[in-house]
Amino acid sequence: MIDIPRPSFEIQNVVASVTLNQRLDLEKIAELVPNAEYSPEHSRPYGLESESFRD
Repeated sequence: MIDIPRPSFEIQNVVASVTLNQRLDLEKIAELVPNAEYSPEHSRPYGLESESFRD
């Protein structure tokens, strides 16, 4: 039997959207949550396809 090494992975970026019907202080949340970042300069305009913004 051949010994095949297990693949490794690392989650680097997670993007999600939700409707909460309230305002959130994203800068404050990023300060309080370990390893969280808030970068408004990297945010995409709502409703536009992500393929339009490929780097």
